[in-house]
Amino acid sequence: MFDLETINKELELRSKRNQIQKWFPEKDIFDSKTNKTWYCLDKYPKAKEFFEAGNRYRIRLLDGANQTGKTSDAGFEVVAHATGLYPPNWVGKIKKGPSKWWIAGETNRDVREIMQERLIGPVDERGTGLIPYHCLDLQSMTKTDKADTFITTIRVKHYDLNGEFDGYSQLTFKSYEAGRTSFQGLPRNIWLDEEPPLEILSECMARLTSDEDLDMIVTFTPLKGWSPMLGNFLPGGWQDSGPIYLNGQPTNKYLVIQTVYDVPHITPKTIAEMDQNYHPHVKDARLKGIPSLGSGAIYPIPKSQWTCTDFEIPAHWKKFFAMDVGWNFTAVCWFAINPDSRTIYCYDSYQGSQTEPIGHAEAVRLRGLWINGVIDSAANGRGQDGGEALINQYRSLGLNVTNANKSVEAGIYAVWSGFKVGQIKVFASQTQLIHDLENYQRDEKGKIIKRADHLPDAFRYGIMSGQK
Repeated sequence: MFDLETINKELELRSKRNQIQKWFPEKDIFDSKTNKTWYCLDKYPKAKEFFEAGNRYRIRLLDGANQTGKTSDAGFEVVAHATGLYPPNWVGKIKKGPSKWWIAGETNRDVREIMQERLIGPVDERGTGLIPYHCLDLQSMTKTDKADTFITTIRVKHYDLNGEFDGYSQLTFKSYEAGRTSFQGLPRNIWLDEEPPLEILSECMARLTSDEDLDMIVTFTPLKGWSPMLGNFLPGGWQDSGPIYLNGQPTNKYLVIQTVYDVPHITPKTIAEMDQNYHPHVKDARLKGIPSLGSGAIYPIPKSQWTCTDFEIPAHWKKFFAMDVGWNFTAVCWFAINPDSRTIYCYDSYQGSQTEPIGHAEAVRLRGLWINGVIDSAANGRGQDGGEALINQYRSLGLNVTNANKSVEAGIYAVWSGFKVGQIKVFASQTQLIHDLENYQRDEKGKIIKRADHLPDAFRYGIMSGQK
């Protein structure tokens, strides 16, 4: 006979070794021993959306604010696929048979201390992670009894929909610090935790091409600002949760944004503390999953201070425009000045690519041929004719333009100070311009990053030159 203490210890051990049963239960479960509530999947609408999207999209991004559980969400799905033990309320994709996965993070230490511990438990309690103890092939985990041991590969028992063992899934762990070449190889399902370098992302995407059943999950908090990785996934700029489009056409990618306000385990009190403690530059990223502006943000001012609701410009207000011209992109911003307050409003903008001047000129003419403007004076050397030819070409097309004041630092200061005191406003409808101004940054050496800078440059020219 076993005494009650022995039985309780055995029950506790079995519970630890089958933790995944507590995650996303069909109904909320309160654990009186730990004073913790395990919430059902319906209480996590963004996680549910992320799982459901797997039925239709092969590449998914879970942009999770800090402490929202993005790593656990992804781990939960990977374990379901690797074991075949899908919960009764599962809404996502169901894979047939064992699967092979690459699981990667920024460093070996991150992978070991976060992802491996989340999946298989700490060193002294293997089998207490999300993978049930009875599914772990312990023979594939030899020499892993030290805290600093990086596990390369483990095997996981897989069961079919009838509960019969039908083979082993394989989980291989990698880190970005190993470099691009370590991500070359055979087709694999992939889970990347935190933002990968663009070259590693490209290699991982190549692993999916030969098998339509392969999937990639990326979980991250966008603390690096508008990175090349985000630019690859979101060519049209930042967006709300939903399918990702390219040139108006749907892709095989889907974005889910999970904020601290979308999860029940983060209380309003905790959110208030987080809001107070986080630096303003990273607050949106850590609380809402919005890309961080970082310390290099050129205009680190909340857009609520410099955007406004659109309104009809009074007829007597002065209007002008400013152009940044080039072959790859030509950008134009239109402004109006309130004669009483001297507040400058940017009410319209345009950006066109790889188009002859006649096309850009037509866009300007349609907004009012009587409006005067300034043009990037460097255009003098960009046209095939050289010298004043390009400016003269725009003039011949009906535009009344003069050379813009291109002072960089003085212009940046003028825009920044105008934003700060409320003397410069941008209409809320100008979403691309607002996005580019928010993500206008300097690198670690203080140089302006030449990325999506055409509209911000035209905007600066207008502020510096158009008030004459």
